Amino acid sequence: MAWYPGAIRMELQPESDSQASIRPTQLILHSIAAPWDERRMYEYWRDSTNLESHFGLDYDGSLGQFIGTGTKADANYRANLRPDGSGRSRWSRPRTCSTPTRGPQRRLRS
Repeated sequence: MAWYPGAIRMELQPESDSQASIRPTQLILHSIAAPWDERRMYEYWRDSTNLESHFGLDYDGSLGQFIGTGTKADANYRANLRPDGSGRSRWSRPRTCSTPTRGPQRRLRS
């Protein structure tokens, strides 16, 4: 499990130890529609959901890391199952999505 030395380490347990291992091959940037710092993102992952991500970036540029990069993060969803077979654990299987991934385009009023 790799921990980035430039990040504030806030390890989520038990996810950090119990999630499947992966071979990291990509960087996925998630956005949270809230002005949260890395501490608040950690609290959200810990207290409000059964998902988690590897990193959280604050508006001031500080970075939090919640699980090691060699551990699967549920927030990555299907990106964990990569075409080259990496990221697939013995418990995962390919899934199909029956809902459209892109809906009709709508113009928002400003």
